[in-house]
Amino acid sequence: GELGGLKVLLFDSTDGDNTIYKSDCRQSLSEGNALLILLPVRLGTHMIDKSYVAKVAATFGLKQSVGFIGGRPASAHYFVASRGSLVYFLDPHTTQPYVPIGVGG
Repeated sequence: GELGGLKVLLFDSTDGDNTIYKSDCRQSLSEGNALLILLPVRLGTHMIDKSYVAKVAATFGLKQSVGFIGGRPASAHYFVASRGSLVYFLDPHTTQPYVPIGVGG
């Protein structure tokens, strides 16, 4: 779908194709659209499997990364950054006060 110049590609196992093609991505970008690729995955049955932590942390090294969200209903986390072997996340069910950046020093 598209949202105001943002093209969204979703890897959807129910659509019968299960593929996001590079050609679709390149075409969208060449048309001047921003591109968001959504990949639904499960990283463990009850908690994140430790074997995925380094791979998850590596995704934050990509300048294009916007993080990712995962979990179960009423128990999800939005992963936003990593440092070493630590992965930082927010609870999307809980609002937090914001910290103004660049205002007054």
